[in-house]
Amino acid sequence: MTVERHPVVAALLAFTALVVIVPVVVQVARREYPLKQAWGQLMIAAGMLVVAAGYGLFEGRPQGYLAVAGFAAAVAGMLVVQRRR
Repeated sequence: MTVERHPVVAALLAFTALVVIVPVVVQVARREYPLKQAWGQLMIAAGMLVVAAGYGLFEGRPQGYLAVAGFAAAVAGMLVVQRRR
């Protein structure tokens, strides 16, 4: 069984990650939101970008490995956000 690349899924994930990253970076730059609290959202976005890279650039096993690594980073980011509240 071969796993194909999915550039549309990768583009949508990358766009969603940018939608998360841009407001957080702007708020941190304006000092409205401390960087200490922004790490969770940045980890979620980084995980989504890793999954997007896996889906868009690779086929087969590397795609699966990157998808799992990105998912793990996103879940870790969600746990960080939850712990900070």
